[in-house]
Amino acid sequence: MQLYFLRAAVLPERYGISKYSIMLLRISGAFFIAAAAALCGFLKADQLRRNEAVCRSVRELLMKSGYLIRYRSLTVYELCAVLKECSFSDDLTFISNLPEEHIPGKDFSCLWLSALDTQKGIPPEERELLLRFGTELGNSDSEGQAEMINALSEETAVLLVRRKEEYQKYGRLWRNVSILAGLMLFVLII
Repeated sequence: MQLYFLRAAVLPERYGISKYSIMLLRISGAFFIAAAAALCGFLKADQLRRNEAVCRSVRELLMKSGYLIRYRSLTVYELCAVLKECSFSDDLTFISNLPEEHIPGKDFSCLWLSALDTQKGIPPEERELLLRFGTELGNSDSEGQAEMINALSEETAVLLVRRKEEYQKYGRLWRNVSILAGLMLFVLII
């Protein structure tokens, strides 16, 4: 079977395949390979954009939580209820799995961890910040929690600057290189 196709490529007229059909197959195959290469680059750039959006949402979560704990002295369960209504919960979907009231026999940090594990696609640095935030939340008085949130907010601000730079630099690189690689493959196949 394979020899038939090899012979058909070398001697197309002998096997009833026109040169036009072979050229059409090569062009369409090259086009699909070029499109796949470009798509890979655009998907990688989109992943960098999503990482930036998640980092921005983590920062908003920390800022909102700091405000609510410092000025309204909310408990962790009241805080969870308020956070579920915020706009950043679209990027941080695990917030919808957080409890709004105390569950006897369950520690809040364990509930936070299990809710955090339900969401995939959070970069490791942001996941580590969220894990630290959830385990420390409710373990001290309002002032101690506010200081912890301020420290995490500063780390998140530095991380957000890095994520923006990565997206600007590497997002463009991935898009341009993937288009060039796709064009190069297109030319090589034809």
